[in-house]
Amino acid sequence: MNPALHAALAEGAVVVTPNRRLARFLHREFDVAQRAAGHAAWPTPTILPYPNWLEMLWSEAILSDAATGASLLLTSAQSGILWRRVVDADGLSLLDPHGAALVAAEAWTLVHAWGAGGESWRAWRGMLEETDDVSIFVRWVEQYRAALRRADACDLALAPERLATIAGRIDHRARPLIMGGFVELTPQQERLCAALVGAGTQVRRVETLHVVPHAAASRVTAASRRDELAAALNWARNHVEQRGAARVGIVVEDLAQRRDEVVALAEDLLCPGAILPGAAVSVAPFDIS
Repeated sequence: MNPALHAALAEGAVVVTPNRRLARFLHREFDVAQRAAGHAAWPTPTILPYPNWLEMLWSEAILSDAATGASLLLTSAQSGILWRRVVDADGLSLLDPHGAALVAAEAWTLVHAWGAGGESWRAWRGMLEETDDVSIFVRWVEQYRAALRRADACDLALAPERLATIAGRIDHRARPLIMGGFVELTPQQERLCAALVGAGTQVRRVETLHVVPHAAASRVTAASRRDELAAALNWARNHVEQRGAARVGIVVEDLAQRRDEVVALAEDLLCPGAILPGAAVSVAPFDIS
């Protein structure tokens, strides 16, 4: 873990990560560092994935009487159910309605994350044929927004804009905020952070890993993509065997399409005993996300 990040956590800062996996990793690394320092007990650090942090901010807004209008914040699962209801009620003959609902929900999130704020999607209405994908999406969005209004609710795609407008009225308990591990903040995240800074919150970005100043990079070629993956896995295994506490990450560009192949090859090369008949079930020495 980056020493600066560890020090900030020890002082009570709130660390926000782009995903759950990094949050779990930082929790584990913080605990390891505390035990190594000889501590028998320590306060649990506040390390939250971005959606959970939004939920925490929303709760603080409610407690501060800062929230106006919609008071219920839907979770990702709840908004997903609402999207499925909208798609089902629309009556279109779709091969995979639930898949369409997932795509619509993702598009809704992206529109707000990378947009300039407001309801820019309304400009697409009526521009194309009623059966065009964009027109269908806009129709679903209007039905989804109407459902939110009926439920007096807000979702995680809309919450950052709402929170930015009331940031000055939220009691943040004077805890510094660190955005850790983000390759790039979306414009929506930038706007929310700027609003929090304007409200007096200390916000900064910190790399989560300790940077090795003199790391050497090398390039290796392989006869096939499978051979390339096998070489990477063998290198990772050798690296961990030589440095027992090391953690190695392998980036697979098209992981979604090759997931089964990656899992099978990782089991074969990293824990071959686990695939033998009668082998006891154990925790694999790798995880995939």
